[in-house]
Amino acid sequence: MHKTLTSKKHQHGAVLIVSLIILLLMTLIGVSGMQTTTLEEKMASNNLDRMIALQAAEAALAEGETIVRALNNAGQLGPYDGNGADARYDGSFTDIWTVVDWTGSSAENTNEASPYTGPDVAVYTSAGGPPPAFVIEQYAAALAGPQNNPGGYGQGIGSGTVFLFRVTARGTSRAGTGQVFLQSIMTRRL
Repeated sequence: MHKTLTSKKHQHGAVLIVSLIILLLMTLIGVSGMQTTTLEEKMASNNLDRMIALQAAEAALAEGETIVRALNNAGQLGPYDGNGADARYDGSFTDIWTVVDWTGSSAENTNEASPYTGPDVAVYTSAGGPPPAFVIEQYAAALAGPQNNPGGYGQGIGSGTVFLFRVTARGTSRAGTGQVFLQSIMTRRL
């Protein structure tokens, strides 16, 4: 009988080298996948924070607009003054929303925004962020007419004085790091 002997001197560990290369490629793919997942989680969290801030600002804006809609005679315009102790300004300083204290922490209780007090305020402040807030600015009154009445408010009901109001609202993210501002211009014939 004849035995066939194989020589071991021709084998140099090629299988080991190929296995290590494949293992290295699998590791790189895994690390890349983890980085992509982490980035997507951050993007989703930031989008959620922005949506919460937007909803908070919308709620505060609606509350400010409700106050303006409730005005029914010129006698109610009294609280609109220059110091804003009640978050209602007379328009003597334009763009008051850029310098107002949105946190409501001013010791003098002036130049502050009015905090939102709606039923879902706890949702917007649950993570410790500041509550949504709004300011109302009353601009100069004008005689009713097409040139002074945006949108033709109250046309056909006689003459009168039209008052312009700007309501500005601010909502913040859960952590209070991001913010969204919304504004609306309203007219009231009083």
